[in-house]
Amino acid sequence: MSSPLGKDETPVIQYARKKDYDKKGDKSLLTAKGSWSNQVFSGELDITKNGIARVNQVTVKKLKQDTTYVYRVGNGETWSNMQEFTTLKRKNQFEFAILGDTQSPSDLSLFDQILSDVNGQDPAFMIHVGDLVDDSSKFTQWDDVLEVMSQYDTIRTTNLVSALGNHEYMGDSDASTAKAILGSPGNGPDMDKGGTYSIDYHNMHISVLGFTSDDKVLDQQMEWLKEDMKSSDKPWKILVTHKPPYYTNPFGGNEIMKEKLPPVADELGIDIVFSGHDHAYGRTKKLKEGKEDENGTVYVVAGTTGKKHYDAVADEKFEYVNMENIAVYMSAKVDKDTITFITRTSDGDVIDEFSVVNEEYDMEDSEEE
Repeated sequence: MSSPLGKDETPVIQYARKKDYDKKGDKSLLTAKGSWSNQVFSGELDITKNGIARVNQVTVKKLKQDTTYVYRVGNGETWSNMQEFTTLKRKNQFEFAILGDTQSPSDLSLFDQILSDVNGQDPAFMIHVGDLVDDSSKFTQWDDVLEVMSQYDTIRTTNLVSALGNHEYMGDSDASTAKAILGSPGNGPDMDKGGTYSIDYHNMHISVLGFTSDDKVLDQQMEWLKEDMKSSDKPWKILVTHKPPYYTNPFGGNEIMKEKLPPVADELGIDIVFSGHDHAYGRTKKLKEGKEDENGTVYVVAGTTGKKHYDAVADEKFEYVNMENIAVYMSAKVDKDTITFITRTSDGDVIDEFSVVNEEYDMEDSEEE
């Protein structure tokens, strides 16, 4: 983000392989130009806290795998400090993390604690199931949560696969601010560009559905999801939604998801669905047609990384539900056809462990070049 009063409106990145930069310095730097949008924040009662921020985005292509790059961003005259990141190496053993709703505008201490733990791990990417903020129209909420994330080297340089929750739409009817800040891919359907999208990591295809409470929009998302999943040859099929089809809070307005999503998950053979919204962690048995089935889908409600809680309710479809008012996060280790999950509290206590085996995993399809 930058001031909207900046002279040169086009954001610029300069970058180089670290080993080239160490030898040749600034002469090694390549340049790419980006795009920007001015986002208006008008949600505060105290108007001195409202205003406009420029959100900048730039895409760098043709990077080499398993390589450390240095980069700086600016307007061509004024530059950030030099930062660095390392690209992923193609492999079928890797880790990722799953973070539940944060939505803690006044106290991000538990989120900070959790990120400190994740920062010590080596995630290829992180999934956030939505409601990173409580009110998208308040700049301080975005500023605070992004500052907490930016202080950790690993977190700052790890991709965030983020679903849009209902609070990303709070004060911002089309969630344009969240879409700009999170830089979501634009490969989704026209009716929810930047909210609904998909992405590949290694042997895994991840589809993300943006929040909606509109039947017609959800129907269109389901049609897109069928096309998107069927066009992927990745052996692992993962779905991220904000509202959960199987839920721990009966008052969360989740019935629409329960009606529409499980039949599509059954049809597509989706392995795991990660959702949020309910703030109490829970996971179902493997379900197909609503019943336990070894070829079914595991549905996970990721809990909360903040301090807001709802009383949890569980039915027989759940294998585990946490009834305590605690913040949690999930770590996942992928070993080809098996993913092992550990769910911990913000204090590091393990509350749940489970594995999902991909029964239809094809070793030949999954091997990367």
